[in-house]
Amino acid sequence: TSAGLLVATLRNVMAIERGFERHNIVMFNVETYDPSFTNDQRIAFYTGLLEQLRRIPGVSVASLAKRTPMDFGTERRRFSVPDMPSREGQQGVFGNIVSPDYFGIMGIQVVRGRGFTPADRPGVAAVAIISERAAESYFDDVDPLGRTALLGGDELPVTIVGVVTDVRQEGVRRSAPPMLYTPLTQPTESFDGSFGSPLYVTATMVTRVDPGAVVSAARQAVRDLDPRVP
Repeated sequence: TSAGLLVATLRNVMAIERGFERHNIVMFNVETYDPSFTNDQRIAFYTGLLEQLRRIPGVSVASLAKRTPMDFGTERRRFSVPDMPSREGQQGVFGNIVSPDYFGIMGIQVVRGRGFTPADRPGVAAVAIISERAAESYFDDVDPLGRTALLGGDELPVTIVGVVTDVRQEGVRRSAPPMLYTPLTQPTESFDGSFGSPLYVTATMVTRVDPGAVVSAARQAVRDLDPRVP
């Protein structure tokens, strides 16, 4: 009886819609903690790494993100919308910093507005994308596109440019949290109060070949770009 219940539970868990793709994907982490890194160097490294990963034979597309689904390290951020009344249950959003192809790789659909583009760079107006649950929690029936929201303790103003489908972040049995995404190339406030690009990211590649076949090439790409980066 116990074995039967266990099998039934596993089948139910496997059938839960997670909200993201998980086939033919390679992930690895890179860290730019070295104190000699400047923020400009960090952005240049991330940009160069994406270019190198996309050139690896068998790789269809690549992205970088501070967080990925199921990594159990999501950061809750303060989030408010001027001129919108606060509602019970609003406890901030779960933040992620991503490159433009992240949504496509993970199978997260843009349902309104747009995704990130290379035009979302330093020196231009800060933008953000929110999940459907965040839109429901903070905007009610008001169209969030083009609205200004305030992010973090410093209340950094960001313009909402898109809405994406929900993703289960910290477990398949937990409901999808309200998410807010910001572009990798636009520095923002981190959970610890620091300001700039993230000190570590997860690279994600979609492969047309055996995923294990591209790992050594990805490792070499990191070494070639900057030997300081593990």
